[in-house]
This record gives sequence, C-alpha cells and structure tokens, in this order.
Amino acid sequence: MIDKLKMNELLNRLNEDYNIQGIKLFCEEGINWAGENPIEDLASKIKRGDWGLWFAQRINVDHRALTLAKGHCANTIRDLVQDERSLKAIDIAIAYGEGRATKEELDFAAKEAFDATEIGTPDAYAAYAAVSDSATSETTTVAAYTSSIAPDMRRNLIETAEICKVHLGNLVIDKVNELMKNE
Repeated sequence: MIDKLKMNELLNRLNEDYNIQGIKLFCEEGINWAGENPIEDLASKIKRGDWGLWFAQRINVDHRALTLAKGHCANTIRDLVQDERSLKAIDIAIAYGEGRATKEELDFAAKEAFDATEIGTPDAYAAYAAVSDSATSETTTVAAYTSSIAPDMRRNLIETAEICKVHLGNLVIDKVNELMKNE
C-alpha cells in the first residue's frame, strides 16, 4: 500500500512533468483528495472521469484500455452527437479498445473526427478526443466535454468515473505500484 505522502508526491511530480506555461492538469482538489487515499482507494473511489482518464494517461496505462475507457466515456453522450464521423469515431475507439479494430483504423477515425470538429460542437470534440492519442489534454477532454453537454453534468462526471473504475482501475493500481517500486 502506498502512503499518503508518496501518493501526493507522485501526483505533484506528474503535474510538474506536464506543467506548460503554468497550467497544471491535475487540480489541487484532485491532488488533495488523492493524497488522502491509498492507490487502491483512489482507483475504486474516483469521483470524476476526467481525473481518471488524465491520471491513467499520465502513468502510461495500456493504450487499448485507455482508448476503450475514452470511447465509453464519449458514448455517454451518444444521443447528443450530431455528426456521423463523430459517431464512427466513438465506435472505433471502443472496437480498438476491445481488440476489434486496428491502430490504422483508429488513426483514420481520429482524422475523420478531427475534421468533424470544424462544426465546433462539444460532441465533436468529445468524439475526437476518444480516438486521439496525441496529448493528455485530449484524454481529459473526453470526460470534460461529455460532462459539459450532458443534461446532468454531475451525473455524467460520476458515470464517466464509473467507466474509468471498470476499465482502468486495476491497471492504474498495478502501474502506480510499479512506479513506486522504482522510486
């Protein structure tokens, strides 16, 4: 089990590693909350999907598992998605995560989904973020955009957190324990 201090240290170090022009992707509220829990609790009691996705990407969990979680998070707003390219991107993200689509198909879906973002709607950005693997900001964007346009934002944050628990929880625990052993 990881003690509080080490968990706080890990989160702060991750923030420092990513810090660009003073912007940190893991907020103080998240760091304080996570620091009060061992990693096993953090993974099972995560409060927000954007926190779960960001953290999983920052510690480099399996790409397919992360993409599967992002696809399912984006899928929570499927009924609000307006562009067929965005719907296809969500489906491909899930298929890739389940091993039913190739990296090439995922990359093509990312290009198509990026083109769909020119319509400027949050659903298009959420779908693009689900298939994109280019940056941490796109990963957190999935949950952030889905939550921002969902009829009940708080419910959607909880729903995307549940998705992260199911698809990333054990992977996050294993990866953090591995990182802490190497300290």
